[in-house]
Amino acid sequence: MNLKGKRILIIQQRQWALGIGHALARNLQEQGCILAAMSIKPSTHDFLLRQKEVVYEEIVSGDDITNQAREYIAGRDVTLEMICEDLEVDSIWPLVQAVRSFVKCYRDTYQYGFRKKIDDESICVIVKAWYLLVRDMFERFRPDAVVAGVYVSLIHIFFNRYARKKGVASLAMTDCKFGDWCMASYSYLDDEGPVFDRFAQLQAGVDNPQRERARAEIAKVREKLVQIAPGRPIQQRGFLREMPSVGYRVAQSIWGILRNIGKDVPPSLVATDTPTPRLILRDYWQKHRNRHNSLNYPYHDFDKLENFAYFPLLTQPEMQIDVIAPSFNNLIEVARQVAMSLPGDTTLVVKDHPLMALEGLRAPGYLEKLARTPNVKLVDFRIPTRDILSRARLVVSPNSTTLTEAAYFRVPAIQLGDLGSTKMFPNVFVHSDLSTFSTAVRKALEADLTTPEYDRQLENYVSAVFDVGTPLAYGQIWYSGSDEDKRNVAEYFVAEIDRALSTLGAEKNQGIA
Repeated sequence: MNLKGKRILIIQQRQWALGIGHALARNLQEQGCILAAMSIKPSTHDFLLRQKEVVYEEIVSGDDITNQAREYIAGRDVTLEMICEDLEVDSIWPLVQAVRSFVKCYRDTYQYGFRKKIDDESICVIVKAWYLLVRDMFERFRPDAVVAGVYVSLIHIFFNRYARKKGVASLAMTDCKFGDWCMASYSYLDDEGPVFDRFAQLQAGVDNPQRERARAEIAKVREKLVQIAPGRPIQQRGFLREMPSVGYRVAQSIWGILRNIGKDVPPSLVATDTPTPRLILRDYWQKHRNRHNSLNYPYHDFDKLENFAYFPLLTQPEMQIDVIAPSFNNLIEVARQVAMSLPGDTTLVVKDHPLMALEGLRAPGYLEKLARTPNVKLVDFRIPTRDILSRARLVVSPNSTTLTEAAYFRVPAIQLGDLGSTKMFPNVFVHSDLSTFSTAVRKALEADLTTPEYDRQLENYVSAVFDVGTPLAYGQIWYSGSDEDKRNVAEYFVAEIDRALSTLGAEKNQGIA
């Protein structure tokens, strides 16, 4: 590994920056890299300025650019058409869906109202400012690689697409949909990277020394899925028991408001991590009201259902679906369209995500709309996924672990949207046109999933993960991992940056990039 002198731009976002991102910057500095950072969240920016361990050539606050977007543009000639042409996209509006502070209004309702927070003109101004920020940083810093914790927002997409346009390495981390394993991704659609390349090699017939290990692991996962004991999820703390913590949060919010009196603080886009006292109290009440409704809703009797397709609801708002499947983030409408496309007496079973139900994040009206949609049967969120998959004819989802769990049960699955990692599973059929969805349903239902080729493809995927992935519980380490865990993740990042730069160099030498 020789990274000395390489210029690495790190998108230092929120809590990731304080743990994994900072450990990564220290490691890269030890390797002799030259660093720059773009921060997301004011407190993260303050941390980067205060810390003394890492020397950055440049630190730019993404929040400052957002709050002063018009001033940052300063009359420069930039249009949405120019941005689309430069980033090679047809429109910026599907990408804008990834910014929940633009298109969803936290002030309206708990947890978010599905109505835009700011007007279209302001969105366009900020989009232009972010594009110029990306372009300016590339011109000033000239990075060899751009690194992010994960691709989850418009600014990540802009950096990723601009880097690819300029022949610069760009990578983040994503989960492998397989245990605690994660992998490097070179695209915000999670469809390029070392695991994808290794999988393609194995599919093409390259010798697979991991095949027996993969077979054993697949058998273990299947056994685990079958043996999961049914039961009710752990109950959350009650209404009265949460009062002290809510009071503390209200006091913190009031103190923050008082502390900023008389200061020139720019207005912010209110989000769940910066609520006002009124919103804290509103959320407290609404959370428990929603949760009580979810626990006591008169769900359809699952035991009476025989011929059905399964549509698992996702957590929302969820940035990944807004990035990789923005056309399908209205799950009620998607469920309605899918239910209309099912053949014969097949019905659509819908189950809420347990997190949404137990945390009180799903409004009563939402469940009621689903339950009263023709050919849709809303079942209890406490029913184990194992029980549903063992009887389902088909799974439909834009992005869900259920797609991959269905692979172990040999259940065909139709994926909506552009997520790349799940496309490697042998049970997954990709179809993104709801107007012709009935054709895709028939094709999936007629597929033979009991062939040797099916087993070989699943083994190849697991083998590719073993070969170039890493068994680090990335999401857990991000939020609550030990310092040692975060250093381990940072070391994996460094190795993957080296791999990405080597791969890009080889492609350039061959005239591919």
